[in-house]
Amino acid sequence: MRLTNLGSVVTIVVANKVVMSTYKFSFPVCLTWFHAIVTALGMIAMAAAGMFQVKKLPWQKTAPVACAYVGFVIFNNLSIQVNTVGFYQISKIMITPVVVLVEYFAYHKTVSKQKLCAIALLMFGISIATVSDKQVSSNPLGILVAGLAVLSSSLYQVWTGVKQKQLGVNGNQLLHQVSPIAVLLLAVLVPLVEPVGSFSNPEEGTLLGYTYSRGSLGWILLSSGLGLVVTLSTYLFIGVTSPLTYNVVGHLKTVLIVTSGVVFFGDVITAKKMLGIGCAMAGIVWYTSKLHFCDGGPLTVQYLLVVDALNFCFWPDGELEYEHLAGGIKASVLKDPSCISAARLAEMDGPGVQQLLGWHRELPEQEERARLLREVFFYKRAQIFVGDVYGAFGGSGLGCFQDIGELTMFADYRVPVVLRLMGLLQYSTELQQQVEAQQEVASGSEAELDWWLWSEGERMRTQHPPHHRTRTIYY
Repeated sequence: MRLTNLGSVVTIVVANKVVMSTYKFSFPVCLTWFHAIVTALGMIAMAAAGMFQVKKLPWQKTAPVACAYVGFVIFNNLSIQVNTVGFYQISKIMITPVVVLVEYFAYHKTVSKQKLCAIALLMFGISIATVSDKQVSSNPLGILVAGLAVLSSSLYQVWTGVKQKQLGVNGNQLLHQVSPIAVLLLAVLVPLVEPVGSFSNPEEGTLLGYTYSRGSLGWILLSSGLGLVVTLSTYLFIGVTSPLTYNVVGHLKTVLIVTSGVVFFGDVITAKKMLGIGCAMAGIVWYTSKLHFCDGGPLTVQYLLVVDALNFCFWPDGELEYEHLAGGIKASVLKDPSCISAARLAEMDGPGVQQLLGWHRELPEQEERARLLREVFFYKRAQIFVGDVYGAFGGSGLGCFQDIGELTMFADYRVPVVLRLMGLLQYSTELQQQVEAQQEVASGSEAELDWWLWSEGERMRTQHPPHHRTRTIYY
């Protein structure tokens, strides 16, 4: 999916350039309207073919995404017209920190220090690789338009992810509902921002005065088809990752475009550009580095022992997820390997667990987590520990278990969610209402209910319905 999105984005840049430069179709908003029409028709066709289940949504819920999309298109096109290319590039780079700020202030979503540092390195690299000296706008209108472009782009990316989670839909279902609204909005905007001309006397330089050829129609259709691929892959990519990860991977496109200019078109490669590309790639690699600590030795086993002993009951904290647990302990181990020694674990208390994770407030069941570390109780997490060690060592060395196939299914909040979506599990009406209202299900009650199922639940957690809420140390 990442490669599809990245490849289609780079390709559509070429297609759009051919349409607007070679064939002189200088109407970017109208071209975007064509993209929206093809996208809407494509989603209708895919739904009719049974490729996804249609989910009707109130237009008031999806209109913000459509408005942000239209704003993103309009203001970015205006920005490139009223600003220098350099200042336009600077404004695009600013989308990343704005996404971080929007998610933090609007949705209380935090980013680890490691990822913030990686983003800073990436932005520095992109800046010095693509922006020339003195390319700073002194045009107040240009600054205003660029600011609106950055804000609308950021909101579009964030809302594409948030709405999937809030409305319990996937990328296909959301785009199916958003694209017709975008078509209508763009149909209204085209005559307001671009010269249409008249049927009686179509003038050159207007939409009605443009002379279509077989070549121009072919490239417009290709561009519109790529628009469907770009938009759909964007929705799906954000749905299974996050707006911030989508933004970071998007900067790889800029690196590839700059590099291809050097390799294929003879662009000059300066020391400054080379340094920028190197820093940007380092930032991307850093951002996407592995979540878990793994040095190939006994310390890895100690690390997994601690992670799996604490791997339960995240939901009372609206932000806490498994990656914060694994990543936080990894950071502590890299800083001080003795932090997970037996002697230190034997003295562990609640604040110590919080410090080990680097979490900014009290953890759910914090004192119980500390007790489990002191006494090393596993329960079902013993299964996860065996699976994690096997995976970390690739089934060899310390992870060589000849009977790994005998490992039984893991209990987890995500498992019933996946089973319901697969049609293998059905809730009673009372339990369904309780789960969807996110009310607590008592531990040990009658209603409380494989590695692959957990992984699938984690991968699609922003698109799935809510899981049941049970305060327990068993999963």
